[in-house]
This record gives sequence, structure tokens and C-alpha cells, in this order.
Amino acid sequence: MRGLRFKINEIQEDFVQNYSGKDNVNYGCSMRGAWRALQCMKNDVAIVIHGPKGCNNEFKLDYEDTIAKTYCTEMTENDVITGGLGKLEKLIFDLDKRPDISLIVILTTCTSELIGEDIDTLLQNLKNKTTKKCFVLHTSGISGMVQSDGHNMVISNLIKKYTSKNNEKIKNSINYIGYSWPFDHRAGRDMHELNRILDELGIKLNGVYTSNLGFSEIKEASRASLNVVRCPGSAYGTINFMKENFNIPYLKLPIPVGLKNTTDFFSKLIDYFGLGNEKKQILRSYEEFVCQKLSLYKEILKSKKACVAVGANRTLYLVEALLELELEVKVISFYRIHETIGDSVVKIAGKTFENLERLRQRYNLDCEVLVYSDSKQFYDSIKKNAVDIVFDVHTNRKMIHNMGIAFSESMDVEQPYHFYYGFLSLAETLTKELNQPFYKKYKEFCR
Repeated sequence: MRGLRFKINEIQEDFVQNYSGKDNVNYGCSMRGAWRALQCMKNDVAIVIHGPKGCNNEFKLDYEDTIAKTYCTEMTENDVITGGLGKLEKLIFDLDKRPDISLIVILTTCTSELIGEDIDTLLQNLKNKTTKKCFVLHTSGISGMVQSDGHNMVISNLIKKYTSKNNEKIKNSINYIGYSWPFDHRAGRDMHELNRILDELGIKLNGVYTSNLGFSEIKEASRASLNVVRCPGSAYGTINFMKENFNIPYLKLPIPVGLKNTTDFFSKLIDYFGLGNEKKQILRSYEEFVCQKLSLYKEILKSKKACVAVGANRTLYLVEALLELELEVKVISFYRIHETIGDSVVKIAGKTFENLERLRQRYNLDCEVLVYSDSKQFYDSIKKNAVDIVFDVHTNRKMIHNMGIAFSESMDVEQPYHFYYGFLSLAETLTKELNQPFYKKYKEFCR
């Protein structure tokens, strides 16, 4: 089914709301989301994929010894017929002998779920035979869940099972929930800046869920005095549970991409904790520094045409950051305009379009808006609008390159891009991408 295509000032909200139902929501594999949330934890956590080795091929970002490792039972055709619980039991016993492992998390696949592998009963029977904490998450794609459900299952189960209820609260402290990159790799390096700026403001970062967490840190989650939501789809179960059981309120803050969103993010925390205008002066100093450094990048990036293609939650924050860099955003493509919360579809188009209208008025934005577009619509739109660079998921990199257009990842980014220094990093990355000789030569060839 073809997607929707509008000019920004001609969006038919009612039509979009009615268009999207379960058939059009961008489902995926919740196992991927669960794995993403686990792989950035410390190496005392072991991830076990119970399924064929093909399910494990994509999940091999074992950066170094400090990061959680992934294991697989590598079920074969014979295991599908006779059962694969024997392989799983052996792997659990092998991991249980490892002194460096504290927690084993098993992820199911379509194969193990289709043949009815009773992992819950297996773990119950092994309870008195093993010493390590162990639980299973039913994450198969046939369950009809999305990637964010996998994130949510991991975070909420860790908190529910292992966080202590009797921890004393730390004054002016936060948990950042719904972020999953190892601190010292790729975009995960943003978290070092988050920790540093919060420290300057007098706010304690209790934990990033689930980045760089070990089993012992999970127990301390209830010490925070506030939960800050990074990704609502990944955090909904956790924040509600912690509010009810640990009396920890939560805030949904802007995704801190770009100058305005970053300052709003920290300003709202300063206001929440009542830290005063002195702390906001620290933010103004950062803004002045970044503005000075950005001037050269803006000269190069000004009037370059961009397309942004991500989910509704992040799109508009990234659009605003690009507009601050004086790029012209000509195409906005929403992979989804609805979210899934468990088994239900939540329509968020109205709020998204309200925010989009505010951006249109503030920046005099003139662009096309795609919703659930297919490849041809997407291709036609970026060609028609003479786009210079596309922000998209890495799986579309080859298609964009083949069009002779510069490409930057919008999700699994290689470099930091949050907060103040991350914004400078983003500007530098864009400048390099747009000035690659390859793109210029290929674009001339395509003509």
C-alpha cells in the first residue's frame, strides 16, 4: 500500500489518523530491540539467543571485553523437530560456571516460539542447580511486536526483578531512561557530556538505562529522585512502574539535539530542581561557545537541501537542529506516525503535526511530508526536491549513495550528536559528508 505525501501546509490530519491502523504500523522484531538494550550493558551480563545462528548474525557488536557478550544456541533443523532445550540448558550451565557473569538473559526467536519451547519451566527446574540470576524474554517477531517493545521489556524486567525498594533517595538525581549505546562507542560518547554538564549543574546522574549498567547498578535505580524519558516507546512500562512502586516521578524532555533543544533539556531540569538562574548562566556560556564555533560550518552548510527520515519521536528535533545549521529541510519522511504500546496502537499524529506546524511558522519551513512512504515515493521526492544529503537508517545507505547523494545515519550514528559538543560534532560530520569528492562526481555522472 502506497504511503501519503503532502506539502507541509496541506497536511490532512484526519486522513492520516484514519489511514494508519495495525496494518500500517512499522512493526519489527522485538528481539532486536531487546538485544540493543542489553548489548550496551557491562560484561557481567550475558545475552543468550535461543534460535538458529542466522538470528545471531546481525548481533555481533562485541566492541570490547567491557561490553555484554552475545551467545547463541544455534538451533538446527534437527532441533526444530526434536527440541533445542538441551542445547540451551548446556549453555546456561557453561555460563553459570563463569565467575565474571552475574546475569543471564535469554531472548526467544520465531523458531523457538513456533515449536513451543518451554523455557520458563526449564529455568524453574534449573533454579536450584545454578547460581547466576537468569530470566527469559519472549521476543519473537511472530508475536507482532516492535523493536521499542524489546527495549521496554528489558528495562522494565530488570527494574521489576532486581531493583531494591529500600534505597535512600539521592537529592537532585536522575535516571535517563530509553538510551542504549555503550558510553565509549559511537553516539554513546554523548553520555559522558550528559554526566559532565549535569555535574556542573549540581545534578547527579544515577544511571542511563541501559548504557554501561552492570548488575549491581540495576539494584540502585530506585535511588533517583526523577526519571527523564529519552524514548517513550522504550520507557513506558518502566516509568509507570517506578512511579507507582518507588514514588519516582518522570519528565518527558526534548531530545537534546541542536542548540535550542539542548538548552531546553537542561533548563527544565534546573527549573524542576529549583537550582536558580546561576545554573542557567552555565548554559548560556555553552551556547555562546557553540555559536562561535558553528559560524564556519554554517557558511559551508547554508542552503544545502536535506531530507530527514526517522520515526516520529526523533524527527522534529533533528529537523530543528538542521535548521539551526541553516540547511534547508525539503523532505520529512515519517516511517511511522503512530506508536505501539504493548498490543495497542496509539495515534500520535496530532501531536506530531502540531509540533511540525510550530516549526513551519518559526522557520518558514517549506517542504514535502511523507508518511509510510514506499521506496519509489521516497526516491521521487528527494530527486524532485534536489536533496543534497539524506538522514536515514543505515539500511538505506546504499540506495542513497547510488543516487549520488550524501548520507548520514539518523539513528545508529557513528559520532556523538546530542548536547552542545555533540551538535558541533554533527556539524563537522555534515560538512565532511557534503564535501566528499565521491558525491560530487557521482552526481555529475547521474545527470
